[in-house]
Amino acid sequence: MPKATSSRQPVASTARASRAAAASTSKSIGKKTAPKKEKLVQKREQWMDKLRTTKTSRNAPKLAGKPLLSLATDLIHELKLAKTADEIVAKMMADAPEPEPAGPAVPAKQLSRKARQKNVQAEAQRFQAVINHAAFQADPFATIQLHLQNTLQPGSQ
Repeated sequence: MPKATSSRQPVASTARASRAAAASTSKSIGKKTAPKKEKLVQKREQWMDKLRTTKTSRNAPKLAGKPLLSLATDLIHELKLAKTADEIVAKMMADAPEPEPAGPAVPAKQLSRKARQKNVQAEAQRFQAVINHAAFQADPFATIQLHLQNTLQPGSQ
């Protein structure tokens, strides 16, 4: 049996049909459709606006409880804080003794590799001797304080 053919054409999907209708009307009216990049930019701007509004509405309760100070009040407060900080620093500098200039330090570049290795090994041996010392094991802080009193000059403390 032969298959009956229908005079009906298949229905296009609604999205395709609406796009085709919009394209045909815009062409007939003379409107120019926005390029794809412009549409993407517009969508992004709409999305960012939506985010901004939600963010501001979320932050509104935080700002509601805080008193708004004028710019002059804030500036005066900052100046007072800076003035007290300057006074404290000046007082500390007046009380502190002037440090004596240290002797010329030997840069590490002037030492050869073997000399640096010897220095590291000697320091490791000194450190082990300090760690194993009975006085250090009994009371480390008192031992360090005694060592500093014996080695540092009395005026530099």
